[in-house]
Amino acid sequence: MSLAHRLAPAFLALGLATLGPAARADHKTTVMALFKDKAVVLINGTQRTLVVGQPSPEGVELKASTSDAAQLAVHGEVGTYRVGRAIATQFAQATAKEKVHISADAGGMYFYPGSINGKPVTFMLDTGASTVAMGPAVAKSIGLDYRVKGKPGHSQTAAGVVRSHIVELDKVRVGGIELSNVEGTVIEGNNSSEVLLGSSFLGRVHLEREGQMMIMEAR
Repeated sequence: MSLAHRLAPAFLALGLATLGPAARADHKTTVMALFKDKAVVLINGTQRTLVVGQPSPEGVELKASTSDAAQLAVHGEVGTYRVGRAIATQFAQATAKEKVHISADAGGMYFYPGSINGKPVTFMLDTGASTVAMGPAVAKSIGLDYRVKGKPGHSQTAAGVVRSHIVELDKVRVGGIELSNVEGTVIEGNNSSEVLLGSSFLGRVHLEREGQMMIMEAR
């Protein structure tokens, strides 16, 4: 006798709705039996007994269940599913998060090639900088019309307070990590060929230091 027969007097079939954008694979997903705080689920031919708070290898987590409905979370997306016929559907699969490993140079600085709006630049990680900051020469090289589209302001630098322009960068990429709509600053008098990678980007990723290595991971 199957586990489902032992746990419940009858099978309860449940189809899961198609989820939002993600890496996907076709699965036939059926909830075979429901009872308080447990559910027997058949996922692509593999029977799983789900217990509240313990995700399956496929990324399905039972949040709650009763005799006629289950609340399931699939990689963070939660829905309540009632008794119904089993269907073939698309089920979101977990995807590996992008990681970038950045080694310190001899001076303890972290440089890494990347791009802004598709144009190549060299970044220097600066956790003390509030935005992605660059000088006028770099802005010109990537086609950033900061004088027209930027918002005039002032920035505090080692040389004192200088004029600057706040801009919105459509795309900022470091390795395999790309973010959209990132705040940037063009600082007058900044002649550096590098771009400071500040918190308007770093605050949207996970950053961890291991020895002389910085590990950046997409959220």
